Amino acid sequence: MASSHECPKCGHANPEGARDCENCGITFDIYSSEVEKAQREKEEAEKAAAKAAEEAKYQVPCPKCQHMNLAVTDDCLKCGIVFSKSYEIAEAELKDDPEKADELAELLAQKQRHEELKAELLKKQAEEAARKEQEEKERLDRLRKERERQEALRKEQEEKERLEAEKREAERKRQEEEERKRQEKLRREQEEKEHQEAEKRAEEERKRQAELEKEQERLKKEQEEKERIAAQKALEEEKKRQAEQERLDKEKRKQEEKDQEEALRLEKLNNLLKPKATIKKLLKPYIGETVGMNYDVPTVIKTVKLLSVNDDYLSVHVEDDETVFSYPLRNILSVAENIDGITTGGAKNKATFSMVIKVSHRMV
Repeated sequence: MASSHECPKCGHANPEGARDCENCGITFDIYSSEVEKAQREKEEAEKAAAKAAEEAKYQVPCPKCQHMNLAVTDDCLKCGIVFSKSYEIAEAELKDDPEKADELAELLAQKQRHEELKAELLKKQAEEAARKEQEEKERLDRLRKERERQEALRKEQEEKERLEAEKREAERKRQEEEERKRQEKLRREQEEKEHQEAEKRAEEERKRQAELEKEQERLKKEQEEKERIAAQKALEEEKKRQAEQERLDKEKRKQEEKDQEEALRLEKLNNLLKPKATIKKLLKPYIGETVGMNYDVPTVIKTVKLLSVNDDYLSVHVEDDETVFSYPLRNILSVAENIDGITTGGAKNKATFSMVIKVSHRMV
């Protein structure tokens, strides 16, 4: 059975560790402090009244003005005399007068009574101070213990609430986990169903696509075959056209080459037939060309390059040994030209030249 905390104001039973009353709404710590404060004020008022009554027993009259003062006071609260000095002066005045012996005895008795009451009151005040100090210590100790008890109850309640919260949290997580598993199961079932339907649709789509591709392939092959036949026919026609064009171009080129050769031949022939005024003019058109000449052996025509023709001599270059020969024009014996070329030498060193120059060699 759970323990309860009774409200100190209305008596309602509250759960153990509660800080506020569920019925009247007070806060227990604050209400307890206020009750303790009121109780202390009441006790202090009662103690003040008792203290006043007690202090009335320890009041003595002033030897001068007869005002009643506490025995522990050193001077009169009304006339201000200092009691010790007043007693000394009065005793000195009465001591030497025999007629005032009774007054002296009464004064001494009053002084003694004053001192005894003062000592007794000081003792009581010391005891009262010690008692108050002890009571204050006990009150503070009770307050500390009550606070510790309240703190322990608070911690116990917090621990209880924490455990309950953990329990609720664990239950919530368990329910969430069960719900998650249920949702996960439903999701997997839905995904499996959608996957099967998707596979079925995909299979149907694959079949339809395969048939479509098959038909497209058939149409493509038919089209390709038509295009191939048409292309082959066009290619054959193009080949025939190109062959005919090549034949015509070839014949045209042959005719052009033949015409060009004939024109060159006629030009050369005309040049050959034109009379030359000097041997220099005869040789000048062949400068830079290869001609035949017996430059070293009188009877052997060899290949040379005609470099220059001056007024008095000509110069030729022999490529085999990089030698340049120069001959006076007067040494030229003959110059032969032919537009079809002049062939010299035997079967091994046969050569054809457009011009052959023969020179004389002086015998040493």
